[in-house]
Amino acid sequence: MLHRIEFQTPVTHEKIATILRTVDILVLPSLDKPDWREQFGHVLIEAMASKVCVVGSNAGEIPNVIADAGVIFQQGNELALYEALH
Repeated sequence: MLHRIEFQTPVTHEKIATILRTVDILVLPSLDKPDWREQFGHVLIEAMASKVCVVGSNAGEIPNVIADAGVIFQQGNELALYEALH
């Protein structure tokens, strides 16, 4: 089995669909900050529409966007992310 992780730099909106067709899992590991929280995580709905498995932290609105369509893990907890991916 080939194990490969790719960290994607920011891309234009027009390229998102092309990239999503090449992935198996999309992870959105956002962290709440005192002056910022994930408001929606638009890439999650784009991934779900492309039939990509989604894993997201419990930051901001991510749990509400993913609901029962993916896996939620405790933000900032690397072990929880590892377990969510397995």
